[in-house]
Amino acid sequence: MLVVQHSQMPSSLTAAIPSTSNSLPEATPLSDSHLSQTPTTVPSTDSYYFHPRYQSHTPGADFVLASSDQPQCWFAIDSQRLFGTAWSDFEKAHRRGRESHQALPVIHLNESRAVLENILLTMDPEAMPDFGQTDFETIVSTLEIAANKFNLSGVEKLCLFALSLHVESYPIEIFTLALHYSADWLAKRASPHTLKFDLQDAKCQDVLSQESLASLLELHTHRIVEAKKIICSLTPFVKQTCQDCHTDELEKLWIRKSEEMIQKINRPDQNLTQLFNRIILRPAFYEVTCPSCLDRLLEIGGEIEHRWKAVRSYNLSVE
Repeated sequence: MLVVQHSQMPSSLTAAIPSTSNSLPEATPLSDSHLSQTPTTVPSTDSYYFHPRYQSHTPGADFVLASSDQPQCWFAIDSQRLFGTAWSDFEKAHRRGRESHQALPVIHLNESRAVLENILLTMDPEAMPDFGQTDFETIVSTLEIAANKFNLSGVEKLCLFALSLHVESYPIEIFTLALHYSADWLAKRASPHTLKFDLQDAKCQDVLSQESLASLLELHTHRIVEAKKIICSLTPFVKQTCQDCHTDELEKLWIRKSEEMIQKINRPDQNLTQLFNRIILRPAFYEVTCPSCLDRLLEIGGEIEHRWKAVRSYNLSVE
């Protein structure tokens, strides 16, 4: 497992993403795994077969792209139709090691069928990849290749959008990727889902860059501090004299129990309402005899819930 330094991502982004068996403590593995978006045809030879959508007779085809799989998947493409002005740089970077098939130059690439398929379908004006049926690791690989190797900004943007489908299962990974690719909207969407994780856990440390770790530490710490402030700020409200009982039962209970509640607040995703009910409200029904004071406690519970929901749940850099 690689540790990412600063905002630099490893040479292969997928190296920083744990496999399903090594996923982060609370991440839920996806039910779909690497589903191809079109059926595989029977290989035309022992070493290669043509992709169903990009057969050798594809109209306007002038190049063949070969995947790294065995057998290879070949894509006969109309380079200008799919790549446009980006084709010139792509073609220059892949002039070595070519062969020819029925007068079409064959470019052998290091990418899998799934990655090439996603890239080409994204660039094809008459098609669209089904990212809903594409596993997380394949989307990350497609993003890396599109952004860092082929410089295809349109594919990069669509891959980032596709990652948003997985924020609940891979929030730490997606937050790190979002910061690296300056996708503030995606970082903001992933942020709340990171609150359930312990950032000091070794598996989190393996995935987080220094930039993303610092950003999430700020967020998590901020929420814990704000939760404690909410409880402390309610003391004057409790000290108001009850017009019905003229006793200090409620104040005595609050002084004792609110401190206990503050000490229990140690998570950025703390359920303050549940904590309040368990530590303060439930004992109050046995210790406080005044109905008006009990009503006041219920009001306090509602105030806590309202103010806690308003506390920021995303990192400052994406405000």
